[in-house]
Amino acid sequence: MNIILFYTVIFLIEAFFFTSYVFLSRLILKNKQDQLRFSLRKGSYIIALVSIFFSALIYFIIDFNSLYNVVVAFHNKKPSFFVKFYSMQTLIFFIATGISFHSKHVENTHKRLYGIPVLYINLSLLLINIVNWALQRYNFTIYESIWITITSPTKGADSTALSSFILDALIPYLIEFFCFLIFSIPLCLYLIKKYNFNYFKENLEFKFKTKTYSYNLVKCVSVILFIFSAVQTYLCIKPHNYIPILIKENFSDAEHSVFYKKNYVDTKTTKVTFPQKKQNLILIFLESMESTYTDISNGGLFDESLIPNLTRLGKENINFSSTECFGGGNDLVGADCTIAALLTKMSGTPYTFSSQKIPSKTGKFLSNIKTLTDHLAEQNYNQRFLFGSDKEFASRDMLLEKHGNVEIHDINWYKENKKLPENYNVFWGFEDNKLYKFAKEEAEELGNKKEPFFLGLLTVDTHYPKGFLCDQCDKKNYDPRHPMKTIIPCSDRQLNDFISWAKEQKWYENTTIVITGDHLFMQPVNGFNTFDELSVSEFVAPLRKRQWVDIFINSRAKPVKEKFRSFSAYDIYPSILASLGCKIEGDRLGFGVSLFSDKKTLYEIYGEKIINDELSKKTIEYESLY
Repeated sequence: MNIILFYTVIFLIEAFFFTSYVFLSRLILKNKQDQLRFSLRKGSYIIALVSIFFSALIYFIIDFNSLYNVVVAFHNKKPSFFVKFYSMQTLIFFIATGISFHSKHVENTHKRLYGIPVLYINLSLLLINIVNWALQRYNFTIYESIWITITSPTKGADSTALSSFILDALIPYLIEFFCFLIFSIPLCLYLIKKYNFNYFKENLEFKFKTKTYSYNLVKCVSVILFIFSAVQTYLCIKPHNYIPILIKENFSDAEHSVFYKKNYVDTKTTKVTFPQKKQNLILIFLESMESTYTDISNGGLFDESLIPNLTRLGKENINFSSTECFGGGNDLVGADCTIAALLTKMSGTPYTFSSQKIPSKTGKFLSNIKTLTDHLAEQNYNQRFLFGSDKEFASRDMLLEKHGNVEIHDINWYKENKKLPENYNVFWGFEDNKLYKFAKEEAEELGNKKEPFFLGLLTVDTHYPKGFLCDQCDKKNYDPRHPMKTIIPCSDRQLNDFISWAKEQKWYENTTIVITGDHLFMQPVNGFNTFDELSVSEFVAPLRKRQWVDIFINSRAKPVKEKFRSFSAYDIYPSILASLGCKIEGDRLGFGVSLFSDKKTLYEIYGEKIINDELSKKTIEYESLY
């Protein structure tokens, strides 16, 4: 719908609402003299509508994208933005018409006006803005991940979170409220006094009943809006879904799990045999990178691929997929946020800690498991992992340092070693183009050593909700309403440049490169969507089911079956070891199955729901891994 037309329609709706209000009020007022006095105030109602127009105009000049959001949200049948716009303007109208009933004493009007109605309007606008901001940043349907985020330390978290809250929630709220409080009400008072008060001076003697009716109407409407915004907050956030998590953590006892006993293979006792000639390993975790981003003809959701290089690399190398097209793996409980993905893809074990036992509190990180880096340490690999952020975020440092004593280079390390300015900080730390630059330097150094090496890195520019637009991105076609559609191709190009560089190095032939998305893009499904394409994925054919990327380059193993494999993050752990030429007893580790083998994965045997239900339970078997 044309934006101007949409704005006109909204204004006409308010005019209709205003007319209905006048008509109903006249029906309610039984006294003929009161009806006459009511009708004589038509000028004040017109002034109210003018006030609405100017207030909306200021609001949209300050926040131009808001009108676009209204249109998109209304089109997608997601009313939060529509409510925010419409309710604010309607309230201004009610307050303005309420003022027209109390114009005899302007001073008293101020006192009465800045009371209960303003309090409830204030709270309503604040709630609506906070909810809209939260829905754009977080997926509130992934309850376990949200709980992990809430209960984990915030050190090293996205530096834009606070600024985003201030810019996208707090400031719009203050602007809206002050437009309402400072601009609209005084304008109405001024115009009513100048053009309406003197002319109808003799008609301003009201009966007490009429005054009470008009003021109570304004008060009721403000209370109704507050109730509506509170209900909207509840329905969007769904806090009741966190009650089972609280009960499980604080009031339920761990029980034995038949599922664990039957399907979890001890990572410490299972025999893993490395080949005599060790293969180097580069493991790249691409933040929120989905195979879904490719074009429809290759199994994605987009008309034009956002990841042409990754798609090509998948075709040229090994890409396990649930279809015959370019595909990847599925998110499951205990693997659907970054720290959980790192753990599961390097140990086959879920991240389902209770909030009291998270590693940063206990000083331990699942001491009774054996991870990928534990195996590599035993084989005398030189190990490094690179983060473009603070390594301590979500205890990532503990996972790597407690298992294999991996050397970690994060933003603080690069600052201490004068590779970054002391005060440098963008997004989560520093951007991916610097990460790849450092990765080349680290790989060159490690490649010159006699021992085999492991180099891991985690990108961040494609992190939800809006990613980070670096100076390598194509800004000519940048659309601020869909920033990820520029940032993802930029990430795709940077990865391809790194792989092309690696192919020219002397150590490349003896190096396996594994590329995987850490988890799915955390699309905020209840709010304004970053990708409209992803929001419809659950309603389309299985061919286009959302999956994260997996690519194995220079693998020493050949898969028995590469396509039509359904798998999860748990299967990546034994698959990485297999790609290095390792022989795994039974081809299983943790909850994972080597995808290079002919054995069925747990995902293929049980399906998503059963696994999620079982892994969500509080079990003695999992707690024994602490």
